[in-house]
Amino acid sequence: MDILMKILLAATAAAALVSLVIVLERRIARLADVRWQLVARSLLYAFAFTPTAYHHAPNTIVAPLHLSTLCGNLFYAYDYTASMFFYGVVVPLACGWALITMFLLFRLKLPAHS
Repeated sequence: MDILMKILLAATAAAALVSLVIVLERRIARLADVRWQLVARSLLYAFAFTPTAYHHAPNTIVAPLHLSTLCGNLFYAYDYTASMFFYGVVVPLACGWALITMFLLFRLKLPAHS
């Protein structure tokens, strides 16, 4: 029964995070300045869709929406250290934000083909 509750909690968290992304995307679309939209969208997409990692040997979970951290803490009784947070969350998010920002900038600058 305990494992079923953990799986249900992880699935509920995933559904809540996807719903939050949808709501925030709609609010971002209402921003007047295109530059702020670009920054906000890239940060939202990086936070939501960049895979993060929970690694404590011999177990590693890599998942988007920060489910790796949530599931790692649910299913494994290891302490979540500062280095795990830095290398498993901060570094991937920073790289994801940079890549997504560049992609959105290039998409914004490309002329529309008719």
